[in-house]
Amino acid sequence: MNIADHYDELLIERARMDKYFSIFLDENDLDEQPTNSPAWLTYKSKLTDYSLLNLRIRSIEMKIKGKLK
Repeated sequence: MNIADHYDELLIERARMDKYFSIFLDENDLDEQPTNSPAWLTYKSKLTDYSLLNLRIRSIEMKIKGKLK
């Protein structure tokens, strides 16, 4: 798999996660729940995954632009 294909897959995964967050936040009112509730723990876990995904996307973007070797 070349870098462009990998980049495309990561963008698709980010779009899926964006949709997941939209649905999750529509279904769960986190303002009304304590921060140690199952919904909050799920949100924090997925947010960590999302942050790592964005880091991978950014790294590939830098590599494509030639700023990262």
